Amino acid sequence: MLNQTQNGSKQLAEMKEFLGLHVLFGIKQLPVTRPYWSTDRLIGVTAIQKVMLRNRFDKLSQYLHVNNNANPVPCENPAQDKLFKVRPILNRVVECCKTELRPSKKSSVDETIVKFKRQLGMKQYMLMKPVK
Repeated sequence: MLNQTQNGSKQLAEMKEFLGLHVLFGIKQLPVTRPYWSTDRLIGVTAIQKVMLRNRFDKLSQYLHVNNNANPVPCENPAQDKLFKVRPILNRVVECCKTELRPSKKSSVDETIVKFKRQLGMKQYMLMKPVK
């Protein structure tokens, strides 16, 4: 029983590290994940390399599923959710933000305009935006 508890806590710690790496990827943005483990000092991020091996990160990325792939709504259906695969996590983040986030009276919200050329089903064309 003790081994199972230790193993479970190791797995939980590893998943926290995995998710934490994704947060770090948002801070130092590279086009793909492989260069974070580069031996080139200008490209690689040693903090990320110390957390997890690249091969382990790739395996976790390959096998991590947060929703049941057997139950998707077909693409032709107007009720299809484009974020189906990550919907449980998004719902949890929204729930936590609603209960934990306490903005001050002097808060402001701004958006960043970033040029984006890839295909994305959720992308919206806005005619009046300075960056298309």
